[in-house]
Amino acid sequence: MDKREGQLSLYHLNLIVQEIADIIDTLGNIQPLPKSLFVPIHKHIIIRTCAFYDEIKYQTLKVLKTDEQRYKALVKVEHYIVTKREDYFSDLHKIRNNILAHNYRVKSESCRSVFEKETFYIFPNSIPELIVNTNLMDTMLSSIKYLYPEIHEMMNNEIHELKAMETSINGTNYESFNTEIQQDVQKIVDEELKKTIE
Repeated sequence: MDKREGQLSLYHLNLIVQEIADIIDTLGNIQPLPKSLFVPIHKHIIIRTCAFYDEIKYQTLKVLKTDEQRYKALVKVEHYIVTKREDYFSDLHKIRNNILAHNYRVKSESCRSVFEKETFYIFPNSIPELIVNTNLMDTMLSSIKYLYPEIHEMMNNEIHELKAMETSINGTNYESFNTEIQQDVQKIVDEELKKTIE
């Protein structure tokens, strides 16, 4: 087992669960919650939920494949959690892949639009459902921390929140930045159109 890779994977999973739990706590305090606020946040939660399960499947299970006993227990827990997720929210990855993250793609040749499909996507669509969704992820995360305490300890001791890179854009110059971009784009378009006239 590569402990550093395990540490990073666990950190990523922890970050996703904490982020979603914090969002849900905040949403619960805003009453009534406007649709204009819920919809984009809801989409973000679905995308991050899929990121969680992708991290488990494609990274965590690979890097934590150590002694057989712990690994078998981890695989059984993952299977149980994914089965429960599928019982309640069977279309999480479909809605992410077909609508939210990939621009309304339809993989079937027989369908012209996702909006013409007869089936509706089954995914967490309310605050109580989002809480159940988060609990599934948190339970999976807790089992990893329990089975691999040495990785959990490393994660707590060595990884700190990354600071966002600072840019030169701030509260006083963002308008001039936007104006500059618009003027540059207009210039590019005008120059290209001028070539077609000549």
